[in-house]
Amino acid sequence: MNLREMSIDLRREIFRHTDATAAVELITEDAVLKQLKKLKKNRSPGVDGFTVEHLISVFLGGNRNVQLRSALLQDYVLFLKKFVAGQLTQHQLKLFHAVKLSAIPKDDLESRVIMMFGAHSKLVFSIFASSKMKKNIEERVFKHQYGTKKAGAETMIHSFQQVLVQNTEFDVFSADAIKAFYNLNRDLAMKRFKEECPEFFNLFMDKYNNSADAFFLGLVHGVEKFVQSEGGSPGAPEMSFLYELGLNEFVQNVANLLHKPDRLAPKRGLVCGYIDDLYWTATFSKMVKAIEFVIERGPAFGYRVHVIVLLLVTHYA
Repeated sequence: MNLREMSIDLRREIFRHTDATAAVELITEDAVLKQLKKLKKNRSPGVDGFTVEHLISVFLGGNRNVQLRSALLQDYVLFLKKFVAGQLTQHQLKLFHAVKLSAIPKDDLESRVIMMFGAHSKLVFSIFASSKMKKNIEERVFKHQYGTKKAGAETMIHSFQQVLVQNTEFDVFSADAIKAFYNLNRDLAMKRFKEECPEFFNLFMDKYNNSADAFFLGLVHGVEKFVQSEGGSPGAPEMSFLYELGLNEFVQNVANLLHKPDRLAPKRGLVCGYIDDLYWTATFSKMVKAIEFVIERGPAFGYRVHVIVLLLVTHYA
């Protein structure tokens, strides 16, 4: 658990419901139908058994009774509004936030775990992920992070090209986190989320407070149940944003370190983050300080670097 940065009293203060009126108002019939059309198809269902195709067939397909379909949509929107407002029961939350797991073998020893989420949870978090509210936070807060921005990778590449052309003596460093999403300091991420987007905090709190049930299906001995109490949800619509927000203070600290002038290194360095991948370039002395800082402070945010990557420092002579 990555809770050493937060006291019990502070945690109790953070995990309280907020006024979700502005978020609830975004859940309209038009927004639901528009987002349904955007969700990826041919995906395995979560524990609830619903697929995107099923919801599309109910609300958008065929020549069904228009009056009945309209009534169903109205009721479904009311349900999603309660979802966003944090007004579902604990039993409902356990069902809608439960995760179905599958594993794809990497080699003889390790597997990549795939998370499958319920359609209702996926839909409501997708509405947040496509909202102007979320985009405004990205523009205001993510000064050095590009994982959720449009053409973010291209922006990073061009930025590094320009800096390296003008500073041939700079070193380049690439850091990759170990099981990044699973090690994210959930409490610190939620604290920052509440500061930046209190309108949607109830929705996120219901999913990322305490623990969630997860189930491995198709095993030789049947179904295996797990409990996830830390980290995030790889593959979920909101995860890239929440991860970058959880690391934002950490990345800004690295930027401050690289920008700070000193006698041995008066030039400013550059740091860019793409979700869990961090890249920075600077003079060698600043590079060493940044690496030491990442190793020392990164674990508090859930950012643990692969040791093998730490050795890959390239010097441009």
